[in-house]
Amino acid sequence: MKNLKKLREENLFIVEGEKFISEIPKNYTIRQYFFTQKFAETHDISAYKNNTLRGNFFCEKIRDNANGKNFCEKIRGDANEKNFCEKNCDNANEKNFCEKNCDDANEKKIPCDVIRDSYFNALADTVSPQGIIAVCEKISYSLEEILRGIAFPCETDARRGENRESCTAFSAKPSVNVSQKCVANFFLLCESLSDPGNVGALLRTAAAAGASGAIFTRGSCDVFSPKVIRASAGAALRLPIIENADTEEILRAVRAANFEDLSQPCKQRHEDTLPDAKKNFSVPIYAAHPRGNFLPYEINFREKFCLLLGNESRGLTRFAKQNATALVRLPMTNATESLNVSVAGSILMYEAVRQRGNF
Repeated sequence: MKNLKKLREENLFIVEGEKFISEIPKNYTIRQYFFTQKFAETHDISAYKNNTLRGNFFCEKIRDNANGKNFCEKIRGDANEKNFCEKNCDNANEKNFCEKNCDDANEKKIPCDVIRDSYFNALADTVSPQGIIAVCEKISYSLEEILRGIAFPCETDARRGENRESCTAFSAKPSVNVSQKCVANFFLLCESLSDPGNVGALLRTAAAAGASGAIFTRGSCDVFSPKVIRASAGAALRLPIIENADTEEILRAVRAANFEDLSQPCKQRHEDTLPDAKKNFSVPIYAAHPRGNFLPYEINFREKFCLLLGNESRGLTRFAKQNATALVRLPMTNATESLNVSVAGSILMYEAVRQRGNF
């Protein structure tokens, strides 16, 4: 029986409770279920026993195939569906490989174990656990993917396992301009946020406000801890997240980013309805700061941007302040020095929502 520390070292995390487990997105691979004896006696766990490994399991099998890596990206989240494979194989090699491995993938059941309360409590993070835990694999995202989510938000939605039909960039015949669906996005860059409650609240707001992802630098709390997942109401699983990033490296890359570098097309991309791929742009970095030179209403949040937030007690590092496009302050009275980072970040994100009219 592995403890939480061991799971984290293996790029795994746990999700507790029926509600959050039922909301795990399709593109996550569930490796194992654990139940208490009481839960197994009072609930029908046959549905969990019949679940099959999906996504990453099948991708691991085809990654070494000649076309495996690219093919893997297409089927992640739906790999256990043989019909999906038959529809999407591009050539004979992929189709033959898929036919040989699909049945195997479908038959691979997720292990389900009923364990002693003492073992279960060692895994669980809550004082009164509900009696069910799912062990999941983390998904690794790159900065490029989050920036591509800014350029083409519909791609990020598809990677998260959301319905592509809701985005006209993936439809055979777009009925409306893509800009009506794929709006200009933003992402969070958080410096060493240590409180799980703050991290969870920010991720919940970011998901609601339409962020394309969130990046947390070294020194931040475990973004996939049960406390963060609860505080985010499961939003931590619906956003592309990068952990343990280097502030200087990320800021330099963001400042150097331009549209041309990120202009690889969406699937079935329609050139006449997407932005000009040759138009260079840099992503502005707006940093929340109690003594900033700008108010939120003076900033153009309608375009793509990075929202930079500092540590709860120390604030932003000197490098972060020096490399921000603008320092943004919230108006305050009665000698209040600053707001909680999750509150301040949420206000700024919803100022972007207000400006864009995304409601």
